[in-house]
Amino acid sequence: MSAVLGTLLAVAGALVGSLGTHLLQQRAAVRAEARARRELLRQERLAAYSGFAAAVTELKRAVVAGWLRRSDPTAHEPALAEADPAGRAG
Repeated sequence: MSAVLGTLLAVAGALVGSLGTHLLQQRAAVRAEARARRELLRQERLAAYSGFAAAVTELKRAVVAGWLRRSDPTAHEPALAEADPAGRAG
């Protein structure tokens, strides 16, 4: 009787250990997936912010170029024409 009880206890311990391991691995997988999702979102935001900063910088460059060429009418018109699409892009 003692051998059967020991065997049942060993089997129950193995099952509880297996269940515990499964639950811990499942939690770790959910955390890893959430971390990967947050990282992807961070990268997408960074790309959007970088694109916006590049567009603003290009617009500023074009506007400043037009402003600096305002005294020369032949150079001012092309500079304004270049600045106008830069302000409309997006």
